[in-house]
Amino acid sequence: MVKCADCGYLGVRHPETLELVGPSHQQRETGALTGTLRGQMFLDEQPICAVGAFDLWRETAAQPDGALRVMQKPRDCLKSTEWIPGLSPKEHIDMNMLERSERRDTRNFWIQCALMVAAFAAAVAAWWSATHPTAIPIPQPPAAISPTNPANE
Repeated sequence: MVKCADCGYLGVRHPETLELVGPSHQQRETGALTGTLRGQMFLDEQPICAVGAFDLWRETAAQPDGALRVMQKPRDCLKSTEWIPGLSPKEHIDMNMLERSERRDTRNFWIQCALMVAAFAAAVAAWWSATHPTAIPIPQPPAAISPTNPANE
């Protein structure tokens, strides 16, 4: 179980740019998403999941203690990612996409290595077959019985 407060995809809208920004550690603990913190103002108390795993906006509006309860609620979320202070939700998304890309590239490298080994083995087998022919005896049918064949006697 994870909590939205611990997830890097948790965000709120900045009032001037409407950019999705990550709440501070203090805001994640208290649920107070409005006001000014280090000169940074936030638009509202509605947390947003940057990857859309949950509709936090609707959940917050439906609860009296809205933001804090929603952010601290234990959830089964397969999209959750560890929050790194100082990174925005978009930067968390970009970082995770890069990590997935690197894992895919590593996997593709090993697949290519395996294919090269298989191709080399096939080339060696083809060379061996071409330079060391194997005589395969072909059985001959028995002599046909006929009145003119001397083997019948």
